[in-house]
Amino acid sequence: MKEVKNIASLTEKYWAGATTLKEEQILRDHYSSKRDISSPESALFSFMKQEQTVTYSKTVQMPQASKNRWTMKLLSIAAVGLVLMVSWFGMNQMNKANNEVVIDDPELAMEITKEAFALLNGKMGKSKAVIRENIAHLDKTFIFKN
Repeated sequence: MKEVKNIASLTEKYWAGATTLKEEQILRDHYSSKRDISSPESALFSFMKQEQTVTYSKTVQMPQASKNRWTMKLLSIAAVGLVLMVSWFGMNQMNKANNEVVIDDPELAMEITKEAFALLNGKMGKSKAVIRENIAHLDKTFIFKN
């Protein structure tokens, strides 16, 4: 009777994932000697024993290494060269796009500057309103912290 209680406690421990290899071997021996397949443990251990005998007999061919290493080196050098050329071309296009505008009239320059600051002020006012609105909702998030 003590052995049955021991097996029951080992089985609970097994399903909790806390058994050692030695304890699992005890369970495996117990359930394999028992021919009753109605218990899930007997079915599980007989299935695992059966699956241990399965072998894979097909041969697997590994991909062959490239025989022409010079080709791979040349391709990598060409790729690096292509990246450098594309980045150099892009930088040249950006430099051409940065045309400066020179305004000689001080009144016109002052008017353009005022318009630019008015545009920035409008954008800053909108962003401050969004920040205030989001900070108002921030207090609600602390409820879900824990």
